Amino acid sequence: MSSSQMERLRHQGLLFQVTAGSFSGGFGRRAQATAEMMLREGWVEFVASDGHSLVKRPFSLRSARARVEELGGSDEARRLFYHNPRALIQGAPITVVHPSRQPSAWRRLLQRFF
Repeated sequence: MSSSQMERLRHQGLLFQVTAGSFSGGFGRRAQATAEMMLREGWVEFVASDGHSLVKRPFSLRSARARVEELGGSDEARRLFYHNPRALIQGAPITVVHPSRQPSAWRRLLQRFF
C-alpha cells in the first residue's frame, strides 16, 4: 500500500494497528521503516502483540514500546499501548492524532521507495 493510499484511508476515518515486531525490526528493515514513518505521521492507533505462539512469535511488546517511546515520546507510547486499547475494549472513543497536511521530509523520502 502506498503512502498516498494510506493517507486517503486515514482521511476516511480508518484506524491503523502496527505489529510490535515491525517496530523492533523483527520483520526486516522495510517493515520497520514503514512502521516508524506511520508513527511519525500520526497514523498509528494501536500496536499489536502478534503473539501467535511461545516459540515462533512470542507475545512481546517491551522492545516495541521502547522504540515508540524513543521516536514519539512517553505520551505517545501510553496512547498506543494503554489508552487506545483500553478505550477500544470499553467502547469509548479512540484518541486519533490528526497529522498536518504537509508531508514530512521522512515521508517524502520513503515515498520514493514505496
